[in-house]
Amino acid sequence: MSALFILAGAGLCVSLKPDGQKIAVTPAERITPELANYIRRHKETIIAELKQQTDHAPPEIVGAWLTSGCKLPWLTVAELYQERAAIREHDGQHSRDVAESLALADVMAFISRPDTGPCYA
Repeated sequence: MSALFILAGAGLCVSLKPDGQKIAVTPAERITPELANYIRRHKETIIAELKQQTDHAPPEIVGAWLTSGCKLPWLTVAELYQERAAIREHDGQHSRDVAESLALADVMAFISRPDTGPCYA
């Protein structure tokens, strides 16, 4: 079972900070002493899992997410991209390349609009 899955099961959102060496875990009030110890012991694994998620999304999305101030965790944005690509491929009957291009446009539009969406709630 992945470390991110365990933390998500505890109601925590984990994201990689822009330096790539630190993580943010929210909400702080849900971090019990046991979870804090788990996070410390598994920090390298957590960072590796977050970086792997980053590897599954185009660099344009990563850069836009980092600079936009989007409050959604990176994992959520990466999953949104993968989901949009799958929907465009399956429901839209596009090739995978076209589906990924369309998904890129979808997610870029989503995280670039500071006036709407859960990114800025």
